[in-house]
Amino acid sequence: MDNIGIGVEQNYNNAARYLRESANKGNRDAQYMFGLCLREGDGVPQNVSAAIKYFQMAKENGEVASIRHLGELST
Repeated sequence: MDNIGIGVEQNYNNAARYLRESANKGNRDAQYMFGLCLREGDGVPQNVSAAIKYFQMAKENGEVASIRHLGELST
């Protein structure tokens, strides 16, 4: 995995690109992980409003961990 460097050199830019592609195809885990990238600015410019969008998508697809992040970002 590019984001943690298992089997390849750690590369947040590649990780974010692959996560975005998967997230936009409906993968809930990728939606959640890409939301984290956006929230923290890992591999992409930090964008909290976009992070909320991806966390919301993940939540709607059953990714319960995204609920906590939505709560934190909406305060």
